[in-house]
Amino acid sequence: MIKLPRNKIVGLVAGLVGCFLVIVAVALFLFNPFLLKTVYQLASDNENYSSDNLDENDLIEEIEVGKIKAAVVSHHLLAHQYIEQMFVLLAKQDIDRLVILGPNHFELGRGKILSTDQMMNGISVDEQIVRNLAVGSQLEIDVQVLAEEHSIISLLDFVKSYLIDVQIVPIIFSNTLNLVEIENFSQQLFEQIDELDQSNGFNKKTVVLASIDFSHYLNSAQAQEKDKVTYQAIINHDYKQIMKMNNDYLDSPPAMVTLLKLTKLLNQSQAGTQAQKNIVQNQNNKPQPTIIKHINSGETLNEPFIECTSYFFMIYN
Repeated sequence: MIKLPRNKIVGLVAGLVGCFLVIVAVALFLFNPFLLKTVYQLASDNENYSSDNLDENDLIEEIEVGKIKAAVVSHHLLAHQYIEQMFVLLAKQDIDRLVILGPNHFELGRGKILSTDQMMNGISVDEQIVRNLAVGSQLEIDVQVLAEEHSIISLLDFVKSYLIDVQIVPIIFSNTLNLVEIENFSQQLFEQIDELDQSNGFNKKTVVLASIDFSHYLNSAQAQEKDKVTYQAIINHDYKQIMKMNNDYLDSPPAMVTLLKLTKLLNQSQAGTQAQKNIVQNQNNKPQPTIIKHINSGETLNEPFIECTSYFFMIYN
């Protein structure tokens, strides 16, 4: 049996302890939502979100978008110029309420669906909808978790800059939700939106915004292939397939499915007459998106082999 000198044993133990402490420190940073929030806030503070500062090559092509009723946007601030352009489009129409759907990245809190009834970054929250859902659905109010969830807080400066006086309804979803739970919640959320919009003389002023990042941790070419699969499932309204997807495809299947369900419900609601509603039903009522921008961070940085995140910017009108 080989015996090591005492000083070597002490050195070996010290080295192992040192490595362990480094690993713990890195883990605490990566998985601490407060620190992550700070990083995103610093990035936000260093950007002056004005379209005057955008590189002309990065501008989303000007198109006639009509009246947007739902949209998909990234919460990755590397793509801030495209996020901003989406809000430029939204600012062209009269919006009273912005429902923001996103992932609960760190699966914090006790509920599977969380929201807040408190003001966020100086922006008013539609307390009526949130509290009604907290009573009549699976949603639970968790002010602290929402305050730390970057799928919501990353967008607030854009909301504040472009959608003056709008109220928000921020909702985040656990990836442990199943399709039945999502279908039930989508119907309950739609009923809340529709009731308030109808009480406003059928003047539909609510927009639903899904804050979603798509393929994660793959290189640019791999991400593009995964995005083809994801997009096909989106246009087919293939909820079962979307709910099976992991981070290779998108970070919040529940938020994406909820958005798709709401586009169908809003489409039927806004059809107007019974004859129009029957036409919508007979066409299988699968509202299709218009892609405003599709890109990944590898392309943005001109680094095709790094682990990247992909973005779809899409509208439903």
